[in-house]
Amino acid sequence: MKPEDLMAELDRQLSGEIPKAGEGALRYPLYVTVEKILAPDEPLLPDWPCHGTSGYDFLNMASGLFIDPVGEEPLTELYHELTGQTAALPDLVYEKKKLILRISLASELRMLTNRLDAIAQRDRRARDFTQTGLREALAEAIACFPVYRSYVSAAGVSETDVRRIDQAIDEAVRRNPKTDPVVFRFIRDALVQTPRPGDTDDDRAARRTFAGKFQQLTAPATAKGIEDTAFYIYNRLISLNEVGGEPTHFGVAPDALHAYLADRAANWPYALSALSTHDTKRSEDVRARINALSELPDEWRGRVYAWFDLNVRHRTLVNGRTSPDMNEEYLMYQTLVGVWPFEQADLAKEKVVDRVQAYMEKAMREAKVNTSWTDQNADHERDVERFVAAVLDEKANADFFANFLPFQRRVAWLGVINSLSQTLLRLTAPGVPDTYQGTELWDLSLVDPDNRRPVDYARRRELLAGLKSRAEAGDGDLAGLAREVLASPADGRVKLHLVSRALEARRAKAGLFSTGSYAAIRPTGGRAVHLFAFARQHGPAAALVVVPRLCGRLGLGDGAWPVGRDVWGDAALPLPEFLRGRPLRNAITGETGTPGDAFPASGALATFPVGLWLA
Repeated sequence: MKPEDLMAELDRQLSGEIPKAGEGALRYPLYVTVEKILAPDEPLLPDWPCHGTSGYDFLNMASGLFIDPVGEEPLTELYHELTGQTAALPDLVYEKKKLILRISLASELRMLTNRLDAIAQRDRRARDFTQTGLREALAEAIACFPVYRSYVSAAGVSETDVRRIDQAIDEAVRRNPKTDPVVFRFIRDALVQTPRPGDTDDDRAARRTFAGKFQQLTAPATAKGIEDTAFYIYNRLISLNEVGGEPTHFGVAPDALHAYLADRAANWPYALSALSTHDTKRSEDVRARINALSELPDEWRGRVYAWFDLNVRHRTLVNGRTSPDMNEEYLMYQTLVGVWPFEQADLAKEKVVDRVQAYMEKAMREAKVNTSWTDQNADHERDVERFVAAVLDEKANADFFANFLPFQRRVAWLGVINSLSQTLLRLTAPGVPDTYQGTELWDLSLVDPDNRRPVDYARRRELLAGLKSRAEAGDGDLAGLAREVLASPADGRVKLHLVSRALEARRAKAGLFSTGSYAAIRPTGGRAVHLFAFARQHGPAAALVVVPRLCGRLGLGDGAWPVGRDVWGDAALPLPEFLRGRPLRNAITGETGTPGDAFPASGALATFPVGLWLA
């Protein structure tokens, strides 16, 4: 059954209505989102009767805003120098997809080959192909497929699917110059349902079935080859290695994010906006910290070289190879920067050593380089476990801690700012905000099972009750509350306060944030690059959202928030017509203002690092 037919049937059975196209965002009574991983140039098909994706596209676009493209070249050079990993990601993905087809999906590939062979035997021009040749050619075509899957059906083949199939076949031919391209063209014709002389109904049905089975195999081969293998090897900047992400795209330009959000407002206003899920490789707050490394490439380089030198004594050398290898060790340092608790005293309570050891074991097995789930190298795993314990021994490895902690605290501070910014985007941009369990406060979790640990909801309820009672006491106390949570960011109340205030605004102005229009704002002034802003409108209701970005280059002191004139200088936010001259109120702090044609950034971010101004 085609995805669109499945969704339509689900809607019909559960809502009593058959979806009809062209009736706008609310045309489907049953709220359905799809966990569809979109390639960078792959839109969600508009004829699917759903309300959008489950949010991985939003996650990667929003997170990318906080990656500094200036850091790409130096971080790439550092990665190559340290690890010797010089393979381009597309080549790595190609090899790992073939590995998965060989070791994990061999039975599925064999059955698909049998179907293709049956088609070949009915064609006098193809019956000389051997099963081995067909199997190898199929593996090449799947390894070169540019998206997770196509959607060939009895209704035909779309131009988009033909283009992607052609792209895969052309790439397979390019990568295999010694293989007769005729076999690849035969596969291509079977996939795009090219008629053959003397075709029967059985011939056409066989090709349709083959195409259906082919696209059911490209999806798991891609998922396992990329997300569960290549993403644990290509460790240049691991915050980019996220579900649905493209690690070769180093950051997202503000205009690109504006275009994405404008399209969401127009076409998918009820798609989910996620930053963390049950399946993400690391939590939103860990990712926010690691993103900040792109702003500090020179200092990061010096620190990492120092850590490699300080910890060389803890490595194990076996037959000329170290445990961990350089790539694994580089992964560990990025991970430590991300998961380190706000308070050093919490190191034991948060079980950081045990969690990092467990993470490294999983990461190495997923990478399938020195060990794997099916062929475990117990000696290597044990040596890496010992290495993590030795590195994180506060007393015995004091020199490392003395070098690591000051830098980690700086990165953590930039991560706090990034986290608040991306949280406000999630809560106010077009889409339905999805708050994963526990992320109302700081969440420094890694991939599952680390992100499935029990959440202390009692603490969250207690903190939220205290914040709400203060917030409901009036605007004067709201301003004081904002100052209070900013004064103690480590306890997470600043994030919880932001989530609470933004959700209250959404509830009060539901139409504005659900179906309101989207207007990009392009800041001006000397520090415009460090701001991202947009406005929304629905009838008389309107909102202005402004967040800082790339604050590592702002010259902030330790623990300093990006607020006020000293930080923002002449930076300003040119306002759309529907906001000019209107009284505005900051939903987070209770501040008020009536800007004219432009709102000075020093006023929009006068006392709090992100701004949600309502009219």
